[in-house]
Amino acid sequence: MIHGSYGKEVHFADFGFGLAPSITSKLAGAYIRVPLSFGYRIQPKEKKYYLRFSYTPLVSFLFDFQWQHWAGITYAIKLKPKTSK
Repeated sequence: MIHGSYGKEVHFADFGFGLAPSITSKLAGAYIRVPLSFGYRIQPKEKKYYLRFSYTPLVSFLFDFQWQHWAGITYAIKLKPKTSK
């Protein structure tokens, strides 16, 4: 998945997309799924965390078309990089 953000200071528009092949045994079908992500990201400069709210649908196509609705919340803590001596 390719993922990116656009914004200044603390508030960001967050977006991404990818490509995922999938084979199911239900109808012996093959699908190409495109995971998408559209969201809002809060990332204070002086803090060690960020918070993201997103709408993350899965779009399937190849033999049939499906749009599956999903949502996500991400809370991440940034760790300090290790320093070598």
